[in-house]
Amino acid sequence: MTETKPHYHGHRTRLLEKFQKNPNGIADYELVELILTYVIPRRDVKPIAKELLARFNNLNTLLNTSPENIEQESPLSIRAASLFSIIAEYNKRALSEKVKSKPILQKWDDLTLYCRSTLAHKAHEEFHILFLDTKFELIEDVCMATGTIDQAIVYPREVVKKALDLHARSVILLHNHPSGRTAPSYADIELTKKIYTALSAVDIDMHDHLITGKDEVVSFKELGFWTHNW
Repeated sequence: MTETKPHYHGHRTRLLEKFQKNPNGIADYELVELILTYVIPRRDVKPIAKELLARFNNLNTLLNTSPENIEQESPLSIRAASLFSIIAEYNKRALSEKVKSKPILQKWDDLTLYCRSTLAHKAHEEFHILFLDTKFELIEDVCMATGTIDQAIVYPREVVKKALDLHARSVILLHNHPSGRTAPSYADIELTKKIYTALSAVDIDMHDHLITGKDEVVSFKELGFWTHNW
C-alpha cells in the first residue's frame, strides 16, 4: 500500500525556491513560515505563521516580542520563539554597522531604519542621543533616559557633559512615542530648545531630533520645528 503524503509535502522546498528567485515577492506570513522551518521539522507551519502575524500584528512587533511572550501566546517552544529575537538582534547590529560605516548625514534612510529597529517596539519611552565626531561619523549611541509610556526625563547638563566626555562635535536626538503618534508634544519641543541652547554654549551642533512611532520616523527639521522658529 502506497503511503499517502501530507498535503504540504514539498511545500517548504517550493517556498524556499520562491524566496530565492524573488525575496520581495513573498508575503509576510511566508517569510515567517521560512523562519519556522528551521526550528520545526516535519510539520505544516503555515497555520502557525498566520496565527503569529494575526496575534502580533506585523513582522516588526513579532521580531521584537520577547521569546517568553511568544511562547505564552502561541504553540511555539521557547527555543523556536527565540529565533525571532536572534534575527532582531542581528538586524539591529547590522543596521548599527551601516550607520557607523560612513558620515551619518549621508545615509539618512539607514538612520531612520535604525531608529525603527531600535525604538519602535518599545513599550516605554526612551531618549537617545547620537554623538558624532568632526566627520559626522557616529561615536556612540547613548540612551540618556528611560521612562513611562509617555515621558523620559532628560537633563541638558548631562547631555553636555556626555558630549564633552566623548569629544563630540555634533549630535542627533532620538526618542520614541510608544503611543504610535509621532507629532512632537509641547514638552518635546521645549526640551529640544533647552538641549540646543546648552550645546550651543559649548560650540556643539545639533542636527535634528527624530521621533519614532509605530510605523514612521519624523524629523523636527522637516516638520519646521527648528532654530529659526525659536
